[in-house]
Amino acid sequence: MTKRNYISGVEIDPDYLLCLNKFVPKTNGGRANLGSVSGNVPGRKRGRGSIFYDVRPWTEGDDIRHIDSYKTARTGVPHIRTAHEDREHKILLIADFRPSMYFGTRRAFRSFVAAEVISLTGWRAVSDRSQIGVLVTTCMGSTFLGWSKNGRQFAGQLFKLADMYRDAKESCDVSELEMDDVLATALSLSGSASIIVATSLDAPGKDFDKLTGLLAKRQELIFLLISDKFERDPLPGDYPYYTREGGAGRLKIFRHSSRKPFNDWPLRLSRLGALSLGVDAELSPPEIAYALERFYDGPR
Repeated sequence: MTKRNYISGVEIDPDYLLCLNKFVPKTNGGRANLGSVSGNVPGRKRGRGSIFYDVRPWTEGDDIRHIDSYKTARTGVPHIRTAHEDREHKILLIADFRPSMYFGTRRAFRSFVAAEVISLTGWRAVSDRSQIGVLVTTCMGSTFLGWSKNGRQFAGQLFKLADMYRDAKESCDVSELEMDDVLATALSLSGSASIIVATSLDAPGKDFDKLTGLLAKRQELIFLLISDKFERDPLPGDYPYYTREGGAGRLKIFRHSSRKPFNDWPLRLSRLGALSLGVDAELSPPEIAYALERFYDGPR
């Protein structure tokens, strides 16, 4: 990893994403697997397995939501439909490369950091022998890069991701795709896989809460909320701006406020059943990797 690639924060070299693997601790048999369905993740698993197993008579303590209505109607006795949990660990990673993500005032664009956290999370999943899906969303829509089962295949996904990052950066003047459209695509692709979204959640869309709540009930849903220093603690100044619609103006901040802007996304997502972690864009890759490991290994 060259110093230039490490600090650029704008252009992504695929080799840089590959080298982020060195910041991810290798599995030691004691950490929680992302996307695990075999009890390795602390906390109650959402939903149930998707592979049909058997229909048996209902007994006290069974969840009435799993009653098989057809068998019950035929026999006149309540029956429960059971299912196996999926045995393979699966994770769907979503990289947000929409136009609003190409913004940054410190180390890197928010989109650049999104690529970093997707890479770091993916390399961790490779170490855990999980199956990894990658979905990239840009102003042109969402593109699914397929599923990978090993480091070589995931590296191929990262090369495609870097190409899409570059193409999306050259199209930043196009209108924004709303996040609820992205979640709708994830709903059709993910199955029972855990979903991890690297985003700043600009333009969530009118159906965002509905789709987030639906996904969070079915599977583990995590938002890695990327923010720039200017968003969290803007300095006084006179800032010119223009919009994609052709508008322009100046934003004047007269004094530095001791009160940081309130971010209600973590609380909102928690109420919908999703998990979240704030990621500061100015952090270095080793610092981001450390924060991700603490989050993934902690109780969820």
